[in-house]
Amino acid sequence: MSRPGLPRKTVYTRNVRGMDSDSFRTALQRSALLVSPPDNVDELVALYNSTLTALLDKFAPVKKVRQAKKVRRQAERKWRKSRLEVDRQIYRHTRSQCSAIIVKARSRYVMNIVSSAVSDSRKMFAVVNGLLGKDVTQPVLPEMDDQTAASTLSAYFEDKIKTIMDSFSDSVDTVEQTSDLFCGTPLSNFQPVTEDELLKLVRRCRPTTSVDDPIPTSVLLQHLDILLPVLVRIVNASLFSASVPRQFKTAVIKPILKKPQLGPELV
Repeated sequence: MSRPGLPRKTVYTRNVRGMDSDSFRTALQRSALLVSPPDNVDELVALYNSTLTALLDKFAPVKKVRQAKKVRRQAERKWRKSRLEVDRQIYRHTRSQCSAIIVKARSRYVMNIVSSAVSDSRKMFAVVNGLLGKDVTQPVLPEMDDQTAASTLSAYFEDKIKTIMDSFSDSVDTVEQTSDLFCGTPLSNFQPVTEDELLKLVRRCRPTTSVDDPIPTSVLLQHLDILLPVLVRIVNASLFSASVPRQFKTAVIKPILKKPQLGPELV
């Protein structure tokens, strides 16, 4: 099996620190999320994600490093073809702009990673090793389409479960009936969560941001006073309806090898 190629990445950056927080707060207070939130938990979470994403795109638009490189390359090709002084000046200008964008993007990226790992020494060591070029992590899984990867993973665990079941003794044919040992009061409903309880939980959590979050955690904490009632409403609506919103049923999984020297094809 051939070695998988390096993934091609597109770097996106946002100037979150330079965002106008007052305008962001005003627009958030006037949005439908706070003015007329829906009762259905799925609709509420969908409105929460779409509102915050739209406001973040408005007040902290994405800057694309790849687009800047594309413009620089186009200017370079034009100058090398024409050899005109004006095209050379344009190329030098676009090259300077692209370099500035890349430097700012790298600095902001490193600062965000370091700030998110302040309270986690293991993560901080991993960040430092990566910056010093000691990170030898390679793609774990070989290149394959999603359906093949899912089928391979499912077959692996099915075989493993079957092996464990076959290892059980065949002499145990009956299952003894056990008495019901539970004598307490059954849990039939949940108590609603208050803003103070949720605020304590949020403050105890680490300020890390997931790729599934509509806005960075730093922005959320900055405007937590007006978003806290919405979060409480989402939690209570989920508890009372005994359902988890569809948007929360996704996860980002990045498999890693226990030993970097192992081959990805052995997974």
